[in-house]
Amino acid sequence: MTIFPWHETQWALFQKRKAAHQLPHALLFSGVEGIGKRQFADQLIQSVLCENPNEQGIACSVCKHCRLIQATSHPDLKIVEPEEKGKAIKIDQIRELTHFVNQTPQLGAYKFILITKAEQMNESAANAFLKTLEEPAGQSIIILITNRLMSLLATIRSRCQIVSFPIPETKMALTWLAQQNIQQQNLELLLCLAQGAPLRVLEFIEQDELSFRNSLFEQFAGLTKENSDFIAIADKWAKLNLNQILMYLMSWTSDMIKLKEGSGLAHIVHQDMVASLKQISEPYHVKNLFAFWEALKKAYQMIHEQLNPNSQLLIENLLIQWKKL
Repeated sequence: MTIFPWHETQWALFQKRKAAHQLPHALLFSGVEGIGKRQFADQLIQSVLCENPNEQGIACSVCKHCRLIQATSHPDLKIVEPEEKGKAIKIDQIRELTHFVNQTPQLGAYKFILITKAEQMNESAANAFLKTLEEPAGQSIIILITNRLMSLLATIRSRCQIVSFPIPETKMALTWLAQQNIQQQNLELLLCLAQGAPLRVLEFIEQDELSFRNSLFEQFAGLTKENSDFIAIADKWAKLNLNQILMYLMSWTSDMIKLKEGSGLAHIVHQDMVASLKQISEPYHVKNLFAFWEALKKAYQMIHEQLNPNSQLLIENLLIQWKKL
């Protein structure tokens, strides 16, 4: 087990707090997806519970505590996450924490509650969780992980110590990626698409994300043709990852706005598509491109607020708006 190089500052801080027995009662880890927040939380929990951590606080991986954690059966660790991908964390899952919090640790000095995708707690679950935060947790330490800090209730944020995980410097990220024995020539482009998150780049490579992006862009570019069938494209896109599609549409529209306004190429995300983006955006006024970007942003917020929109209808309305620009 090793610490990512871009986490070393946070790791050193927590090791000092652990040594001084000053670990906060409630922590909220915030940062973009793919930055390694969950890995850091796992390493921190194992470091605290481990019987024989090394000088840097890295867990030994072989003691009883470490083996129980690896087997996901440690009695002093409770993990809460959405039961299905993209679904909400429900109130029943949060209610189960009450009994756990009130128990004394069975094997060590602390109990840990780890809540991943914390922003996906539904309203009832979030309100129930507030009670757990408000009541003294004794020897419990709660860690929440979120990709969207402001989607959490302000009352939850205010009761936690927020730990921000910024993206690493580009040079550090590219150096680390180059050390992962991957066969990929477009690391800089992938890192840009991943918002600077190195672990997301690894996912992109495994999923052949560039091929997906290029195919999606061809279909998007085809919408500028007079005989384009946007209903057929909407039908095809509705079967794909809606979040992914909206992110790309927002990113391309943002790049087109920047190109229209004369921003330097350094500010363009899809630098390999500059010529095509200029050609697509040529007939459009920048004001209309801004209006389309706002519509995309509204749609993106809608799906992240657990409103479960009709994907087909949502995409059709967006593409109709694009055709009318």
